[in-house]
Amino acid sequence: MTEVALSAERRTERGKEAAARLRGRGMIPAVVYGVGRENVNVALNAREVERLLASGRASGLIHLHLDEGEKKLKPTPVLIKEVQRDPVRGSVRHLDLYAVAMDHAVTTHVPIVVHGEEKRRNLGGIVQHVLHSLEISALPADIPEHVEADVSRLPVGHALQVKDLALPKGVKAVTPPEDVVVTIVAPTREKIEEAAPEAEEGAEPEVVAKAKAEEEQKGKEEK
Repeated sequence: MTEVALSAERRTERGKEAAARLRGRGMIPAVVYGVGRENVNVALNAREVERLLASGRASGLIHLHLDEGEKKLKPTPVLIKEVQRDPVRGSVRHLDLYAVAMDHAVTTHVPIVVHGEEKRRNLGGIVQHVLHSLEISALPADIPEHVEADVSRLPVGHALQVKDLALPKGVKAVTPPEDVVVTIVAPTREKIEEAAPEAEEGAEPEVVAKAKAEEEQKGKEEK
């Protein structure tokens, strides 16, 4: 698996004004925290962060390279725990990064990717993706980029559950095993009711017109 990396620089200023200045030069404020270590405030390159989030690889292990000038530090393995976005623009405003120990299992979420839809044309049915992410427990190095849900042989009317997923070695599902991931439903046709044609304005129904004609004829005979 290709290493996923982010570059960072330490920041000493805090507060809204300092964060605004950071964003003005294309940086994003973030904090690195973890068990048994002090929190470290850092700044990340906004473009690197956006590219990483768009790549679909942000749920896995990330090697954070902290720039300390002439000091050569080992990259810190982290997981993205929270992404704060601007409610209007949608741009990233802040990241929470959790520093992990490589020999301790962690709990995180990974996306579920539906696979095999193109192979089930003869089976019919509509694929409904119900569960989009899976909570797992694994060592940081074993965290997959995603988990596949194979629907190539799933008959119509059946469902794929968490317990049916093929997980990589060393990965355990935390999400309940009975939770539904994908269902295959039969297509439904909506019945279109054709409305009866409306009579033209001023026109009389045939029965009424016939009765009126009979009354007129009866009147003539009485005369």
